[in-house]
Amino acid sequence: MTIPDSDHNPEQSSPARKRTSLRTRITLTIITIAGLTVVVIGFFVLSRSQQVQDLLGSQFEQAVLTRTDDQLLVQLDREAQAINQFFVNVDEVVETATLYTASILAQEEIFSTGAYWDASTNLRRLGSGAWDNANSDPAAIFVPAHVQPGEQMFAELNTAIHLDFFAPNILQSNPDIVGLYYISRDDLTIYYPNIDLANLVAPDFTATQQLFYTAASPGNNPGRARIWTPPYQDPALTGLIVTNSSPVYDENARFRGVIGADVQLATITRRVLEIRIGETGYAFLIDPVGRLIALPDRGYQDFNIAPEEVPVNEVPQLTVLQAGPAELLPLFEAMTSGESDLAQVTFNDVDYYLAYQPIPAAGYSIGIIVPVNEMNAAYIDAQTQVQDQASATFVFGLLLSGLALAGSVLASYALGRLLTSPLNRLTEVAERISEGELDAVATETSRDEIGSLAHAFNLMTARLRANLTALEQGITERTTDLTAARESNQRRVAQFTAITKIGKTITSVEGAQLLLPRVTTLISEQLDFYHVGIFLNDEEGRYTVLRASNSESGRRMLDRGHRLEIGQVGIVGYVANTGNPRIALDTGADAFFFRNPDLPETRSEMALPLRIGTRILGVLDVQSKAAEAFNQDDISVLSLLADQISIAIENTRLFQETRQALDEVQNTYRQYIRQEWQVATAHQESAGYRYTGVESISLAQPVSLPGAEESVTAGQIHTDYQPGSPASMAIPIKLRGETIGVVDVRSNLNRPWSPDEIDIVQAASERLALALENARLVSAAQRRATKERTIAEIAAKISSLVDVDDLLRSAASEVSRVIPGAEVAIQFQNQSKV
Repeated sequence: MTIPDSDHNPEQSSPARKRTSLRTRITLTIITIAGLTVVVIGFFVLSRSQQVQDLLGSQFEQAVLTRTDDQLLVQLDREAQAINQFFVNVDEVVETATLYTASILAQEEIFSTGAYWDASTNLRRLGSGAWDNANSDPAAIFVPAHVQPGEQMFAELNTAIHLDFFAPNILQSNPDIVGLYYISRDDLTIYYPNIDLANLVAPDFTATQQLFYTAASPGNNPGRARIWTPPYQDPALTGLIVTNSSPVYDENARFRGVIGADVQLATITRRVLEIRIGETGYAFLIDPVGRLIALPDRGYQDFNIAPEEVPVNEVPQLTVLQAGPAELLPLFEAMTSGESDLAQVTFNDVDYYLAYQPIPAAGYSIGIIVPVNEMNAAYIDAQTQVQDQASATFVFGLLLSGLALAGSVLASYALGRLLTSPLNRLTEVAERISEGELDAVATETSRDEIGSLAHAFNLMTARLRANLTALEQGITERTTDLTAARESNQRRVAQFTAITKIGKTITSVEGAQLLLPRVTTLISEQLDFYHVGIFLNDEEGRYTVLRASNSESGRRMLDRGHRLEIGQVGIVGYVANTGNPRIALDTGADAFFFRNPDLPETRSEMALPLRIGTRILGVLDVQSKAAEAFNQDDISVLSLLADQISIAIENTRLFQETRQALDEVQNTYRQYIRQEWQVATAHQESAGYRYTGVESISLAQPVSLPGAEESVTAGQIHTDYQPGSPASMAIPIKLRGETIGVVDVRSNLNRPWSPDEIDIVQAASERLALALENARLVSAAQRRATKERTIAEIAAKISSLVDVDDLLRSAASEVSRVIPGAEVAIQFQNQSKV
């Protein structure tokens, strides 16, 4: 570049002075800036690194501590809930047994006859004076020697022994319950299973004086709650057991006795002893007063106590409130008070975590103890690693800062030599380019870095020009693609909108006769197809038959029963056979297309399978007058519609089958109810009862009452009121829809029946129907039991005989005994006449 004379300065005429002065200024400036930058950045990086280290260490410490707390509390809560559910299950079983016992005692007048088991004949007195029953019975019965059974006790025993139908199943389904028993206030004990109780306890053993009875009796339990007794040693030496006792009251709120369930704690003890936290952490379980229910050997060592040997039937005496470490006493008191917490405590010169939570169902409390260092080991290791990394980072930072400073000095010196006048020319070219003059070209005066930079500028401008041209062309092509995509998306939106409307119609129409024609019409209207048909395969799988269509041609085809052979004729037959969608973009060139004379305008066709799972129901056939009207995207979209149609068809079929099956079941059950009540009323001595306001009168024959017969016939409520005459109301007694009787109410009040009065009588009729059915079932069960017992007695007497004459004589005698007044003859068939 030639410098104009007007810019010439004598002080700059010396090339050496000019070059040295510029290079020095540039070098000093770059060194100063680079040095300050390196120092500031180094200081910032090191200080920020220390801050980040401290922050991460604090957050990691908090995260580890939080994770430790969560780990302990989550496992503690899981174990506490599992143990609590164990006691809840037992409590529910005892509650159910109590309700069952109260319900059978409420029917003492029915069960006290001894139809199932008669205490007067089956109860026997032992030589010790106590009363016992057979060991083959499901339950063991015990009456102490000082009690003399009477009619009242026999009646109660004959009733309560119906626990045979309940208790064995409860014991089988709850293996932790080792005994279920009922103790009456008269010192009668029924114990399941039959362990020959009378020979295991003392003859004068008084159950009503034991804790499991007295704790639940009214004097100690006015709230009628179920009571958990303190744990005691199992007589079988299998571990601690606990009893859940519940008072039994009859329908008159009279205390009748206590239901008790003996529960082994072995399952709970084993679960607690198997809990492991860290390497040496363990769990323990205590009762409401601090008795140890479960504690591993490591716990006994930490608590500095020895395991207690509990005698048979005795309650443990060792409590953590008396023998545990003094440092843990406040926490043990909190546990027995039903509190929950996570605390850090030091005892035996070791820091521990102690987490505890109550077991509400039994009043127990579970605790978990684990050394702090075991839970925080991950934090200690990580903290050490962080400190090591921080030291290494500090040293590396100092080294990197020194290298950067040295490099900046060298770079500034080089730049001072190179950055001269060519920079001005390049700057001018860069400014022209930044202003949009992409035709500007930098002069390449040398082959050094400045020349390379000029060449790079020239290449950059050339590429910018090429990229701008390509960008303009790409924008044009992208605009075309976006337009096509927008049109395609608009078409898809329209299709999905139409499918949504059609789907709403499908879900709102019941019955294939109405559904299919409506669907074809909506598809044609919403998606603009001139012909839509729905084919369904016949039961033999040979033909697919047109069931609905929107077009006039389709209706003519429906009238003549149009059908296609599956797998043989046309696209529809192909799809009905394979279950694969198919499109014919040009019907004249498609090998599978079947030219239908009823649809001569078809240029393209699409058939979609209607199927549920792998079963093909039929075909959705769509035809258009335009060629290439469909593509693969249309198959995906319309397949959704085909699936909805398939589901609607299948749902309609299933609904019809379900409704038909339900009607058959209801008719069968009503016929069963009708037959059973015809048999029951045939053996009933009384046809009903009438209450006159003073007394109840038994009806020997049904009474013809106006309105009652109409109510029975119609199965509906019939009311009648005429001014000056009594008001009448007849409400049928209906059981599962079958009328088995009628409640007829008449009043001299000169007014019609109020809605509340009608509702009350109707509610009484409904409950009467259920009570009558329950009574009939109980009576039938008693008759079956009596019959089975009689048959068993006859079989037992006959089977003990070996002589033919004695056997025939005994058989005739036994049959005559059970059928009074009957003449019985037993004889062999004369073989000579056969």
